[in-house]
Amino acid sequence: MSLGVLVAIILWQQFAGESVGSVSDRYGGSLSDAVTSVDLDRAKVLLGGGADANEPVVQGFTPIMRAAIRDDTEMVDLLLDAGADLDAVALEGLAVLHIAAEAGAVNAVGALLGAGADPDVRSHNGMNALEHAAAAGSAGAIRIIAVTGADVDAQSEITTQGHGYPVDIGSTALGIAARSGHTEAMVALLDSGAFVDAPSLIGHTPLLVAIFAGQPPEVVSLLLDAGADPTVTAVCRTRCSYDVGDALTWAHRIGDPSVVPLIEAALDR
Repeated sequence: MSLGVLVAIILWQQFAGESVGSVSDRYGGSLSDAVTSVDLDRAKVLLGGGADANEPVVQGFTPIMRAAIRDDTEMVDLLLDAGADLDAVALEGLAVLHIAAEAGAVNAVGALLGAGADPDVRSHNGMNALEHAAAAGSAGAIRIIAVTGADVDAQSEITTQGHGYPVDIGSTALGIAARSGHTEAMVALLDSGAFVDAPSLIGHTPLLVAIFAGQPPEVVSLLLDAGADPTVTAVCRTRCSYDVGDALTWAHRIGDPSVVPLIEAALDR
C-alpha cells in the first residue's frame, strides 16, 4: 500500500470517525478521532484522562503520524509532550518523519527533527527522510532536513528497473527527484549542496537516471546547467535491447528526443 493510499484512508477517517479500543471521551471518540478532527482541546482532555499518546493505531498510523501528515504542529507538540513514540513505524516501515517529509509537512518535519527524530533511518523500501521528500517532490522538507546536516549525497537502498533501460540500485536523493521530474526538489537539493554527479551504487548519475526515465528538457537542462557531466556512461545487463552507451546514446535510444540537442550542446562546450 502506498503512502498516498494511506493518506487517503486517514482523510476519509476524519469523516468516518473510526475508533479502535482505547481511552474514549464521553462521546466514544478516541485520541485518533480528536487528532483527525483537529480538535486540540479534545485531545488534551483525553490525554489528561489517561489516553496513551501512541494509541489507537488505526490502519497502521499512530496519532502523531495523523497529526504530522496534516502539518498540525500544535497537535504534534502536544503528543510529543505526552510521550509519542518517534520510532514507531506504519506499514512499509514508515516512521513519522518519513510520512511528514513525503507529505511536505514542513512545520511538522521541523518539529520532529527538533524532538530528536533520526533523519537517517530508512523505511522498508530503503529510503531515508530526505529521499522520501525527494520522491514526493517536497522541496520545503528537503531544505529543512538538509539543514540538520543530513548527507544529501547518501545512496539509498532502492532498486529500479524500467523496460529497456539499465537497472539502477541506490540512487541518491537527487537521482530520485530527477527520475520523477521534481524540479523544485532538485533545485532544493542542489542549493543544499548535493553533488550534481553523485552516483548511485552502480554508478548512474542523476543525468543518466533522468534520461532513462524519459524526463523532458527542463529536467535535463537543470542538471546540465548545474554542471552535470554529459559524457557519463551506463551499462545495461538485464532485460535490455542495448548494452552500453553514454548519455547521448541513451537519449537517442530511449529518452525524450527533445533532450538530445541539449546533451549535444553540452558536449560541444
